[in-house]
Amino acid sequence: MAEGKGGAMEWYYANGDERDGPVPEHALDELAAEGTIRADTLVWRSGMKEWEPAWKHVPRLAPEGSETGTGVPASGQRRAGGPQRDYHRKSDPVDAAREFFRRYLDFQGRSNRGEFWYWILDNLVLSIIAYAIGGDTLQSLWGLATLIPGIALAVRRLHDIGKSGWWVLLWLIPVIGWIILIYWYAQRPEAGPNAYG
Repeated sequence: MAEGKGGAMEWYYANGDERDGPVPEHALDELAAEGTIRADTLVWRSGMKEWEPAWKHVPRLAPEGSETGTGVPASGQRRAGGPQRDYHRKSDPVDAAREFFRRYLDFQGRSNRGEFWYWILDNLVLSIIAYAIGGDTLQSLWGLATLIPGIALAVRRLHDIGKSGWWVLLWLIPVIGWIILIYWYAQRPEAGPNAYG
């Protein structure tokens, strides 16, 4: 493990493509206070498998009620870097349809379980209606119109659980890939900011 003077753990942090460090552990809190490190800034120290969002290790950045990697519960402080985001926002079929069309080609950010699963339900109902009105032709046009935005929604749902959107390609592996993705799509979102938002 990388240790600094006096046995303090040394940390590295990354904002975008810029990586800095090492800094002693106590300096993370100071950097967070001055805004250099935000909740979504990725941090790493020796012994960690991969980079993680700073909110998991810096109590002042953690969402209210969550527990940081240091074992210290957040004490009602708002996270840095903007307004507090509700990562457990409730959704309904109307909200899911509104978000689907509002973020039609948006492969960035996150979408919660409600947005994803209610859109699946909405899409099924609308596809049946399209078939009832115009047969195979209208249903096929509907499918084409929603294909790319549907993939974008699936990517955002993977981001919500901290996974790369490229995992959506598992859909190309029959049965096993489908089972894995359906399982992931049903998972709870990460409690606070992650690398995707």
